[in-house]
Amino acid sequence: MAVGYYKDRAALKARRRKVEAKTLSRGLFDLQRYTRILKALFAQMAKRHRDGLPPDHLFA
Repeated sequence: MAVGYYKDRAALKARRRKVEAKTLSRGLFDLQRYTRILKALFAQMAKRHRDGLPPDHLFA
C-alpha cells in the first residue's frame, strides 16, 4: 500500500484529504468534549477522596 501511494501522489493526496475530513468529524479529536469529560472525571475523583472513599473505576 505504501509503495502504491509513493508511486501515485494523486492517490496519496486524496487519501490525506479523506483522513483529514474524518479526523475533524470524529469524537476522538474533539478536544473541547474530551476536556469537559476529563474535568468531570477529575471532579468525581476529588469527591470520592473528600468523602473518604477508596479509588475505584470511574465512568464518563
